[in-house]
Amino acid sequence: MADSILRGRPVLIPIGQHPDMIRHIVQWIASAVLIATVVPGCTKTKTSSPQRTATEQILLSTAVDRAVRELNVSLPPGTRVFLDANRFEAYDRGYAISAIRDRFLASGAHMAESREKADVIAELRAGALSTNESESIVGIPSYSVPIPLAGDLELPELALLKQTTSRGLAKFGFTAHWTENGALAARTDPVIGVSGFDDWKLLGLGWHEGDIIPSKVPTAEHRRHQNPEKDGPAEADP
Repeated sequence: MADSILRGRPVLIPIGQHPDMIRHIVQWIASAVLIATVVPGCTKTKTSSPQRTATEQILLSTAVDRAVRELNVSLPPGTRVFLDANRFEAYDRGYAISAIRDRFLASGAHMAESREKADVIAELRAGALSTNESESIVGIPSYSVPIPLAGDLELPELALLKQTTSRGLAKFGFTAHWTENGALAARTDPVIGVSGFDDWKLLGLGWHEGDIIPSKVPTAEHRRHQNPEKDGPAEADP
């Protein structure tokens, strides 16, 4: 048989006498069929071209909104307040500070343009304002296989079930003191707001679970029903 191979002649091997060979061939064919079935169903979606995605911004702003709703401002109505945000260190500090300002105004406080014109100085602080993401799969994660003289071969992920969890967290508070004597005027324990959603994939089929992105944009009529005192009575149709 060796002489035939060297001369380039075909050699017939009785595979019935080699059960191990049959098993390896069947395993190889099954693996090839599985990869050919799964790989065409894999897609990669680019959700945003800017440095930060809209999803991340929605997670953070929703967490801020939910934390602000828990913020209790116990100052006498008409108190002139200056917000000191020097210690408020966060990535999206602009939106968070504006939301806190809105909360103070809604409670009856008046915003002062400077410390000298304020009755109270409220020092804002941020404990957290960021996002977390985690993945869980039932299957085989992607991994690299070293190939001699050729580098690493990156094998794709083969997941029967995959869950991607995204969460936004906001934690902040404030301490206010009177400018006249420096005495405590008001304070709040840290308030926490959490937002999030889950993306699921099962055998190539995906769905989304979460409430941070509404399926419909609220209309003016819907907002009037939700906040009748703020928006006033709805006008009658002509």
